[in-house]
Amino acid sequence: HGWSIGKHPEDHAAMGARYEVMLIFAANGRPDRLDWVRLNPRSEAPKTTPAKAKARPAPYGGLSMGGFLQAAKPEWTQKDITSVLERLGKITVTDMSSLLRTLQSEGSAGVNQRFKAVGEKSFTDSTVRALREHAKKVAALEAERLNPKPKPKAAPPANPLAPLPTQEYKVVHDFVYLRQEPSLHAPILGKRQRGDTFHASEETWDGWVKLHGQPGYIIKDMGGLSGIGKVLSQLGRAVPLVLPEPQGSPEPLTFEVVYQPFVAVRTGPSKTRPIQGTRKFGERLRAESQGYGGWVRVVQEDGGGWMLTLDDELGQLLACKTVDERRKQVSALRHADRNNVAQLTEAIAGARRCGVRGIELEQAEADLRQLREREASRKELLQRAAAAQSDVREERLRRCVEEAERQNFVQEKKAMEEALDKMVSVKMETQREHDLLLEQLAEAAKGGQVADIKAARNAAKAAGVPMKEIARVFALHNGSGQ
Repeated sequence: HGWSIGKHPEDHAAMGARYEVMLIFAANGRPDRLDWVRLNPRSEAPKTTPAKAKARPAPYGGLSMGGFLQAAKPEWTQKDITSVLERLGKITVTDMSSLLRTLQSEGSAGVNQRFKAVGEKSFTDSTVRALREHAKKVAALEAERLNPKPKPKAAPPANPLAPLPTQEYKVVHDFVYLRQEPSLHAPILGKRQRGDTFHASEETWDGWVKLHGQPGYIIKDMGGLSGIGKVLSQLGRAVPLVLPEPQGSPEPLTFEVVYQPFVAVRTGPSKTRPIQGTRKFGERLRAESQGYGGWVRVVQEDGGGWMLTLDDELGQLLACKTVDERRKQVSALRHADRNNVAQLTEAIAGARRCGVRGIELEQAEADLRQLREREASRKELLQRAAAAQSDVREERLRRCVEEAERQNFVQEKKAMEEALDKMVSVKMETQREHDLLLEQLAEAAKGGQVADIKAARNAAKAAGVPMKEIARVFALHNGSGQ
């Protein structure tokens, strides 16, 4: 293209005149056209600094036909757009106004009818729909520009330095050292005694809290080192953390942006803090610590700043496989059947692999120990019940039933009661058989026939009648005194 500045009467050309020249780009990023405004000549310049003359607003925000077509049909190449512009020129569509008017017309004035009238190929139905939809948007924006709505009264700006979210802690050990860095080997800055309270503004992944408004870090739980366990206890409502339970390593965690199109990076862990940049959907970044309310601090090598991981309105913004797996294992730990040794053992092992520590894991481990002790007691009771059944010891089996009831072994108690009922029934049936055989022995003894006596005695012995009982009956009914 070629432009001549100062030739048009409205340019008010004069010797020494100066112009501000503006290059206007189309929506596709390519140069579209020039515009210029005359500035006061030096000879006419007043003593005071004149204000720059404002450029006349370009129609449709300076959008060219090519830019319109590219925005409506992003898949078209520059060659496609050039071809379409040539075809539109043949039906005298040469600017945005005529293009929008033609696209919005029907019948003989419609774009395809006009193409047919000059022997040009028509647009497909999908292309016409896409162009008309975009034409409606552009026309609406132009109408809004020409007839702007009165701006509502702006609300008072939020305090940019609103307090950051913090968590209050209390020292529950005899004392704890305040260290310069989050490490047991870092220099000591001071000491806190049992009962002291303070506010923390940040936590490392391995369980150190950073004091708010002053330098120094304090560890939350020694994890048994030097015989020391929990050091700090939360006070008040627990403010949400990305990773509530510390992991075993202070190494940064990798997060991925899962919100489209981007997530803001701020100078502090609060929406009131200024935005210093953005991270696009799919980008990965490393975070070295976490703030309260779901914020993470990005490592300096990845640009620094703070990013929110979860928003009440927008949903999840950042995702971390380590955090997600940790949450999954904590959930499995919470929902594990406390009466199922195998399930609880697996849940505890999974939680340990993910570095889960704290009260929930300790409680689950205590439950598992208790469950194993109970299981050992159950097995030992079943062994004693089996021995009592084998030896036909009714009283022992009754004691096993009573113990099963005390320990709430419901199924085991039921099985033992059934075995006891069977044992009593068999015992009663056996006793009736023995009584009958002893009666036969008594009759034989009264008759005095040796063969009958011998046969009755042998039958009683074969049925398991005690020899002592056989001898007693024989002695009572032996008429011959033998």
